[in-house]
Amino acid sequence: MFDMHVHTDASHDSEAIPGDIVRMASGIGLEGLAFTDHFDNYRDAGDSCFLPVFKSYSNYLASLDEAERLGVKLLFGLEAGEGIRDPQKLGQLAGRLPFDVIIGSVHEICCLGENISLHDFDFKTLPPDVLRVFVETYYRDLYDTMNTCGADVCAHIDLIDRYIAGKHGIRYDRRPFREHIEAILRLLVSKNIALEVNTSTLRTYGFTMPGPEILKTYRRLGGVLLTLGSDAHVPSAVGRDFSVCLEMIKSAGFKTLFYYSKRTPVCDRSTA
Repeated sequence: MFDMHVHTDASHDSEAIPGDIVRMASGIGLEGLAFTDHFDNYRDAGDSCFLPVFKSYSNYLASLDEAERLGVKLLFGLEAGEGIRDPQKLGQLAGRLPFDVIIGSVHEICCLGENISLHDFDFKTLPPDVLRVFVETYYRDLYDTMNTCGADVCAHIDLIDRYIAGKHGIRYDRRPFREHIEAILRLLVSKNIALEVNTSTLRTYGFTMPGPEILKTYRRLGGVLLTLGSDAHVPSAVGRDFSVCLEMIKSAGFKTLFYYSKRTPVCDRSTA
């Protein structure tokens, strides 16, 4: 299997040494993985926002020999957060570096006149009607991101649940947002963008992003392309809980996973 979502010390929220990541992948029997460090447009309006990506590419180049020695296929990618803020910058990067995969995501929304970090915000302070506005804004921003930024993969589609239902333990009715999620899934199918199954929340909160319901909906709408990502920020999290996730994926009707090479989906035969 391939882990298509891994962060190195080039990301602002990781100190993971690239060599340690490669050795972990080899040790647990992964066939390959992708370095997908953060490119967050909202963090810096200037050209310095490119620097972490160039460091990530340097990490990738420096790790190729060891990866080959260990029999691990190493891929170079990018996690484009908030790509809708400045899609031209993302386009500049895509043309300058040989990416195997670009995954799109949203970590911050502009809601009620403020930029809100999902990670830092205390959702327990919101009354239900305002919480609904926040959730709708997240899904609309994610739709726009996937529609405009040329990403290959949609990462952790229901990330907002990591914080509302997971971190803050808030029970809320998800049914009003099904149409927003289905709109994103239809968009992914129409644009041949893969849906990521992200395992980073499984041990902490007991669910993956997405879970079986969204996976089955994606399948019903004609979705085929799936990638698997640990979203690891430390070496020990690489490939975590993939075997458990694989059973869930098969139960949802999918027979295979994909990885990306040179921006093209490739069938991961190890999951057939």
